[in-house]
Amino acid sequence: MPWDGSLEPPPYGPGGYAPKGLYTYTVEAVHTEGSPYWPNEMCKDRDKASAPTLEITGITKVDFNRETMVLTVDVSYQVANGSADDGEIRVYDSSFAQVGETREIEDDPQTGHVPAGGTERLELTLEPEQFGLFSAAFSARQTPTAGADNRDGQAKALRQGVSGLWLMCVDLDLAGTSEETEETVGGVLILNDDDDNHNGTPDKNEAPVTGENNLVKITLFRVPPALTNGEVKLEATSGDTKIKVWTTAEKGTEVELPAIWDPEEVPSELYVEGYNLSGEMRDVTLVLSYSLSEPEVTYTDTVRATVVDIDLKQVSFSGDGHHDVAHDQERDQGQPVYYTAPHWQDNSDPLDGDTDDPGDRQYPTLYERAKNLVTSVLMNVLGAFFWEGENMVRIKGDGPGGWISPRRPRT
Repeated sequence: MPWDGSLEPPPYGPGGYAPKGLYTYTVEAVHTEGSPYWPNEMCKDRDKASAPTLEITGITKVDFNRETMVLTVDVSYQVANGSADDGEIRVYDSSFAQVGETREIEDDPQTGHVPAGGTERLELTLEPEQFGLFSAAFSARQTPTAGADNRDGQAKALRQGVSGLWLMCVDLDLAGTSEETEETVGGVLILNDDDDNHNGTPDKNEAPVTGENNLVKITLFRVPPALTNGEVKLEATSGDTKIKVWTTAEKGTEVELPAIWDPEEVPSELYVEGYNLSGEMRDVTLVLSYSLSEPEVTYTDTVRATVVDIDLKQVSFSGDGHHDVAHDQERDQGQPVYYTAPHWQDNSDPLDGDTDDPGDRQYPTLYERAKNLVTSVLMNVLGAFFWEGENMVRIKGDGPGGWISPRRPRT
């Protein structure tokens, strides 16, 4: 709305109001010839404790935990033209209600005053409706020095510096990938070239697929839900030929990228399929963005991934309590024939992830209670993939009777 910045009662301008928010003003008192104080200087500020300039130089979003609704921000400030005492930072939401606790700035131990500049990290717990414009205000006082011509002898309040952050949060999560590593390490997508429905066609070449188990869920999150203007977009800014996106885990309907939705129509989850092998690590980049026209701003979240082909070839069992099981029928020159390692082996070409085909192995094994069972796993890995430390790939097994092998780094 048109607004001339005046302090007259509303409405301001031709039918307009000042936008809600924090404002700072530079006020100058002027007396002219003919005024009651002319020609003396009673209107002048007689405090010799000159006020330094306070400024919030930035408020930046560090993280937003959508489960706990905790917003972490860095608030940077600067003090110039003097010394200040008792510095405080407050954060306000778009309705001008304070969010979180007041942060008191510790004095510089060398000067005994508020530091000339710095950054404070604040964690703010938000309510569902607290999104939009967040403002940080910096206030302080200055105590007059000895001998200063301070008329009332009181500390002088200094003006606030104000800066704003428009929090329009979007969050894109890839299942199995943490928020901290979704860009640096990235996630892993398995090339969907197996045959989960056993019809002789690689799963990536048909849809839907009953029993499909290789797609990875992505979760799309946008706040605030109350805003209905603008658009939300999901796109693959790199590696778009290496993936496909679907509405269900069994490849219900393909979602063509880039996909654009009105804010109220954004799906909460979709499923990503590895369609072609990656040429290098993290060469698939998925970006979820929310763009507004007023104010003109776009907020994004990025997830990176690598498409690889990891197939389980065989599993062997051993250990101090392990024993091979003898075959009930077969004999070799009168001697028993044992089911030896590997006990589980997929000999299909290509590997199909099971041992139900002719030539595969699915042997029984025997081990003593309370003794150690050692499991050795052989995998075939194709694609641009290399081991980035012990935690890059972890192996987990389970079995009948509730037996579970915990996740362990590969060796």
